[in-house]
Amino acid sequence: EEGLQPLEVEKILNTSVSIASSAIKHRAQLVREDEPKLVVLADQTRLSQVLVNLLMNAAQAVPEESTSTNEIALRSYEDDGEVLIEVADNGPGIPGHILPRIFEPFFTTKPVGVGTGLGLSICKNLIERMGGVMEVETSDEGTLF
Repeated sequence: EEGLQPLEVEKILNTSVSIASSAIKHRAQLVREDEPKLVVLADQTRLSQVLVNLLMNAAQAVPEESTSTNEIALRSYEDDGEVLIEVADNGPGIPGHILPRIFEPFFTTKPVGVGTGLGLSICKNLIERMGGVMEVETSDEGTLF
């Protein structure tokens, strides 16, 4: 797709964390594990948009009253020639009956007026348009995108 260029992953992660930091700091501890010098072919604005959305979702997924034990992990690394960027939280996880629908447009579990249900659908679409893959793993000990 047009507009894709080589980008340093760490810079994109720094920008995304900076944007989401006010929501994160009141809800959880952020843990970063960045493999240095990783480069991806992507659109900077779109990739940052995806990461900010995932970080904000992670912050909203953990209980408000447990800031000291809540954790959001942001990791980047290379595995078998592919760059992986992970956003994980130690919240309650996504219930099994909801999981098949989380990437559907307009599907949300948030109260009326809080979310549109478009975030994950848009994120998945943006990642796929840049040639990537978005996956989710969840359990009662947290969620990983």
